[in-house]
Amino acid sequence: MLKNKKGEPNKKEMSPLEKKLKDYIWIMHLARGVMIFGFTASALGNVLHAQKDVVGIIIALMPPTILFLAFELVSRAPMQSQYKWFHPKRWGRPIATAFISGIMAVLSYFHQRDAIFNHTGGDQLAAYLLPASIDALMIVGSITLLELKDVCLSLEARIAGNELKLPKSEPKKPETPATGKARVTQMYAMFPGISPKELAEKAGVSVNYVYTVLGALKPKAEAVEPTPVPALA
Repeated sequence: MLKNKKGEPNKKEMSPLEKKLKDYIWIMHLARGVMIFGFTASALGNVLHAQKDVVGIIIALMPPTILFLAFELVSRAPMQSQYKWFHPKRWGRPIATAFISGIMAVLSYFHQRDAIFNHTGGDQLAAYLLPASIDALMIVGSITLLELKDVCLSLEARIAGNELKLPKSEPKKPETPATGKARVTQMYAMFPGISPKELAEKAGVSVNYVYTVLGALKPKAEAVEPTPVPALA
């Protein structure tokens, strides 16, 4: 293992996919920070418009809190893409979340508008546009989180697939073609009564070669022991 100047092992070098995943995760943190900023600004505007008591502040904080939680749930649990487009499980939760978010956004908008109008000396342009920008900022952050979550899951699956080490298969040794003698011997064993000409055709050799091989295959004649000569009396 390679070591740095301090004698410590170097960290594993990141692949391009891992670098891209790291960048996307950083953008997800940034988008979540944008949502938190929008929630804080919306909550501040609602509190400024609320009555200065505990109950009034709690009620004023409910619309931006519900809006933030709805966006957070949608971004952390994306739609189920395995269902068909008309399936209730695919669109039921996002539609319900959008409905609740719309109601809370309207309530939060008017509270922020009145608070900004009272604290800016009657600036109508800021009072009408700033609350809408804050709520839109939270929507953009939520959608960004939703899209990046799917991208990060896909990248993690690709990285995990690349890290799997498949066993290396040993290359097959090329089969050595049988020699002419082996072919003749094999064919002769399979077809004992075959003629030399047919054997030559099946083995792919000449007839003379067949005779040579067959001659070598024939057992040698056993040596005849000499008859002992009786001894003379």
